[in-house]
Amino acid sequence: MKNEKIKHTRIPQSRIIYKFIAWFLGNPLRHLTTNSDKVLTKMGVQEGLTILEVGCGPGFFTIPAARMAIGGTVYALDVYPMMVENVEKKVRKYKLGNVKSINSPASSTGLGDESIDLILCIDVLSDISDIDATLQEMHRILKSDGILSVYEPHTGWEPGTWKPERSTKELTNRGLFFPHGRDGRILKFGKSPQ
Repeated sequence: MKNEKIKHTRIPQSRIIYKFIAWFLGNPLRHLTTNSDKVLTKMGVQEGLTILEVGCGPGFFTIPAARMAIGGTVYALDVYPMMVENVEKKVRKYKLGNVKSINSPASSTGLGDESIDLILCIDVLSDISDIDATLQEMHRILKSDGILSVYEPHTGWEPGTWKPERSTKELTNRGLFFPHGRDGRILKFGKSPQ
């Protein structure tokens, strides 16, 4: 499979700021505190799936997901061009043919209706500016038996402040998704019929 690139919007940014953010989020030392394979397995990543990672950043989870989703496709979406460029460099470095990058807001993926088996939202929901449009888009592209899997490790990191009920309410109160399960800080949602 050829690595394809889908481009959408470009937004102004400071290259220095995003280089630092990409370095920070993609730092190899992060593996000392976060086992990406374990997290992705709990989130539902497996062979043959078509996966969308919303807010892929520099690819800390994208690259392991692509290695795990043999025979499938991982769409790495980020609104920041430098993050997408960083993922593309890693895809070339590791010779991964099952990653397609998308530079776009999550509310406008450009993907087909019911084309995605699994949507990964890792530490990104609080950064989405138009959550209503984004959830509508996720509902549109998710297959009827697909899963929206949310992992927010840095939301409410202070003891006692992380409330899964808050995330569940935000994702279900529009009637687009229903709770499907929970494993620690990983929340899974199924697609509600419309």
